[in-house]
Amino acid sequence: MKVYKVPLRLELQPDGGFTVTSPALRGLVTEGETVAEALAHAAEALELVLEDYEAEGTPLPEVLRQEVTVIEIDYPVVRP
Repeated sequence: MKVYKVPLRLELQPDGGFTVTSPALRGLVTEGETVAEALAHAAEALELVLEDYEAEGTPLPEVLRQEVTVIEIDYPVVRP
């Protein structure tokens, strides 16, 4: 499985929810009611955008071609 370090921009919407875009990947635009939902949708959108890049024969932006070390940490989400 390839791992990509993708910069994301989460924008709180006036009526609630979040819009997610990436300055590095044209076409990655999604949304969600919560941050967690928006990020889950962003992961799905990333898969689709990468498929489009591959189908079009478009090289990935340089920022995505860099080697990444991944460390996974599980922690409980604490809500006030």
